[in-house]
Amino acid sequence: MRRAMTLLEVVLALALLAGIALAATGWTTTTARTSRQLADESAWSLAAAATLGLIGDDLASGDPIHDGVPVKADGRVLSIRTRDADGPAVHTIEHRDGRLILRRTARAQQQASETVLLDQVVQFQAILEAADDERTILSVAIERDNGVVIRRRWVLR
Repeated sequence: MRRAMTLLEVVLALALLAGIALAATGWTTTTARTSRQLADESAWSLAAAATLGLIGDDLASGDPIHDGVPVKADGRVLSIRTRDADGPAVHTIEHRDGRLILRRTARAQQQASETVLLDQVVQFQAILEAADDERTILSVAIERDNGVVIRRRWVLR
């Protein structure tokens, strides 16, 4: 003799299925949101590290031909006399409107072009410190709006 499911059993099975579907939807939404946040934080950290790498490259490509100090740092603005594809240039990095901006000025043309290096920046700090009589240390820190800070130091001669 075959016995079919009663209406009460069908309703309970549907309610259980709906509860499982609701829990799975909530879990999937939370996982996707967390994944996006982690990807955003990772992308920002990589971009900040690339910005510090760019500063290091500029320091390594410095322009020893011209007299004067090749690096100027006043806390919020960093200027480096360097060389790029067009010859001697000044690269200035500054914090403006929550962004880190690179301004390239080719000495031959005196024309500046600006590029946004990084968004969501709360603070940019560039400081020159005297290590001893011969060496100076350039310290750079970039802080994001969520409190993440990326720092790097270079010994200058």
